[in-house]
Order: sequence, then structure tokens, then C-alpha cells
Amino acid sequence: MIQIKYEELYNPQGESGIISSLIHNPNFIFHSEELEPRDFLDKTNQILYWAIREIVLSGNSVIDDFSITTKLSSNKAVEAKMEKLNINSIKDILELSKYAAQNSVEAYKDLVKDVREYAIRRNLFINSQKILSACTSEKNTSEDLKKLLNQTVDSYDMSMLHGREIKVFSKKLSELWQRLIDRHDGKIVTRPFHIKELNDYTQMEDGEMVLIGGYAKSGKSAALLSILVDLLNKDEMPLIIDSELSDELFFIRLLAHIAHVRFRKVKDGTYDAEEEIRVTKAREWLETKTFYHEYLPICDKNEIASIFRRVNNEQKISILIIDYFKADYETGDAYVTATSLTGLVNYCKNEIAGIYKIPVLGAVQTSESGKVSFSSSVVTVLSTLCWLSLKTPQEISADGEDCGNAKLSILYNRNGMQMQKGEYLDLQFDGDFISYTSAKKQHTTVEPY
Repeated sequence: MIQIKYEELYNPQGESGIISSLIHNPNFIFHSEELEPRDFLDKTNQILYWAIREIVLSGNSVIDDFSITTKLSSNKAVEAKMEKLNINSIKDILELSKYAAQNSVEAYKDLVKDVREYAIRRNLFINSQKILSACTSEKNTSEDLKKLLNQTVDSYDMSMLHGREIKVFSKKLSELWQRLIDRHDGKIVTRPFHIKELNDYTQMEDGEMVLIGGYAKSGKSAALLSILVDLLNKDEMPLIIDSELSDELFFIRLLAHIAHVRFRKVKDGTYDAEEEIRVTKAREWLETKTFYHEYLPICDKNEIASIFRRVNNEQKISILIIDYFKADYETGDAYVTATSLTGLVNYCKNEIAGIYKIPVLGAVQTSESGKVSFSSSVVTVLSTLCWLSLKTPQEISADGEDCGNAKLSILYNRNGMQMQKGEYLDLQFDGDFISYTSAKKQHTTVEPY
């Protein structure tokens, strides 16, 4: 684990980015009401943020050297802290600000979140040092230490809650009612699956997460790829974070699926003339689509956050697909595994799906028992949990060949109908073409007398 020093607990680009963004977009200040001047580590940034906030709150929307120096001069306490900050340095900052300014509210809020995160860490570090010092001082009793610890915890909780508006529920009704009306009118975006039977249970809805689980080699990636191509046909703009496939292998699988040419033939170049035409057309079709694929072998939430923000700032992402959420089953510690997986799933559900109002679709590979990944803690985070598996020869025979060679169960769902134990949807999996589709027909359940 990499250890960093206290003075490294800050993001200089984030701090300067906030100041630069406010210089060019002063009204962004109303999107960072939880941010305080003390949250900046750099003293100059502290002073400039205070000045800009005071200028905007006073009704002025022009940020220039005159308005800043005038505001700074109006407060003797602030003026005393200015040190090297003079009219010339302010002019330099204003001139350079155009290179670091963010022009979207979402990008600005991402910077604010980073700066606050580091500020909270620094405060917690300082308080923890006080606790360590108090523990080694003989004058402090256990009650004194307990009081200090509680104060630190309370301070941390207040930092996390700072800026979060709390309302009486009746004050929320108007907004909630409008959201319900928007849902009735179809204004809340949902994206149906290409497997039409699945849409009776769940769809890809803004702010929600659908997770597909299964054992190794059950075709989870093929299911996600099939859904991806259907989304591209509808001109969606997905970001795929892939913990298994490099760009090259992902590209070959895409070509095989779209061209309907066997994967091995595409990989080896052994297709015939007619298949070559289909592969070429598939490549040309892909060139007309805008989407992102990033290979991330280690499924780290900080990396996922960084990739998502960078891409989303360049091009508004309409859905995030993660193939797949990984947990370390080699430890043999079910608690550690479940905690790690829950934290990652929780972040993607709340911090990406929830905040950016987009669907998140993911897959997860389970242990042989399937119980570790789908612990109760993971289930409480997501919206819908599906279970994908290949049918046994006996099941194929019992259902009929037209009912496909795979099945999908809904183990948990808070967005639609529920499935009873033993129920499933019939699917057709074709590994040669990396494809999952609805079966020709759904099996009929015969009730016993």
C-alpha cells in the first residue's frame, strides 16, 4: 500500500481548477455551497475563493482584478494574509485561468468533491494525531480520551454531512410528485433490453443498477456485449470498463457478434469472401458509433471514478457498463470479499448512477457456492440482480430445444415483478458469435396435481 505525506493530501489541479472555473463562470459558486475557503490547502486559493464567493453573493457577476482587489481590501483580516498576492499576481491568475477553467457544472462539482475529500482527510489526520498524543499523555484519563474520540467522530460526521440539505418530508412532496408524473409521461428515461421477456421485470433506468451474475464461462460478457450492440443501434453513448478484455480482444469479439462470423475465423482471418464483406461492414458500422472501452484489470473504484469523470467531461455518457466487478476470492475470507465488493458496487450505484442520473449495468463472477458475491450487503445496494447460467442437457431436453440452452433468473428486484424460486427466462447462447438472445419460445411450467 502506497503511503503519502500529509502535505501531499491535496489536489493542486483541483484547487486551481475551481478558482479558474469561478472566474469564468461565477454562478458555479451556487453549486459548491458546502465548500469553504478553509477546505483549500493553498493560502492563495483560500483567499481567492473567499473573495469570489463574496463578490457573487453581493450580486456582482463580474470577476476581474478590480473586483477582487476591492473585495480583499474590504476585509483587514483577509488583507493581512495576502502576502505575495498583489494586483500583478491577480492579473496573472486571471490570464492563466482560461486554461484550467471547466465550463460544465458536473465537471466543476467533480473538482469540488475532490477538494473536499482531501480537506476531510487532512482534518481527520490532524485529529488522529491529537488522539495519539493524548494517549501518551499521563494527564488524560480514559474518559478524556473517549470524549476526544467522540469529538473527532462527530467532527468527521459533520464534515460528511456539511452542505447536505435536510428537509421535512412534506417539503419534498412537490418534487416527488413531479417525478412520479414524469415517470407516467415517459420523461424518465428507461432503456429496454433486447431480450424482451426481461423487460417485464426490469429495464435500464436512470439512477439504477442492474447486475448480471453467474459462474465462470457462463457467458456474462457475451450477454453484456449483446446488450451493448443493441444500445449502439439506438445511438446510446456507453462507457465500458472492462476488467478482462484488452481493446484488441474486445474488438474481435465485437466484429464476430456484429458480422455474425465465428470468433475463431475473425481472429485468425480464415473467413471466406462473403464473411469478409460482413466483417468489413461491421468495422465500418462501428466507426460511425461513439462509445468508450477502457481496459482496467484491477477493479479499483478510484480508477473507475477517474476514468468516468474524464470521459464524461469530454462526452456525456448515457450508460456505464462494467465487465465485471471483481472480488478477491483467493483470500478465502468471505467477509473481506463481500465488504470489498459491496463498497465498489455501492460507489457505482450511488456516486455514478445516482448523481449523474444514468443506468449502470454490470456483471459479477461468483465463487462456486455463489453466496460470497451475492451477500445480503451487495443485494441492498443494487436495483436488480440477475442470475445467468447454462442449462444442463437434461434441462434442455425437458424444456425443448426451442427454449434455448441458457436461463436467466431474477434473484432480487425492486423495480418490477418478482420471480419465484425455480422460475427463469429461456435464452439462446452462442459462444461462436458472442451472442445472447431470447429463445425461440419460453418453456411451459407444468403444475403438479
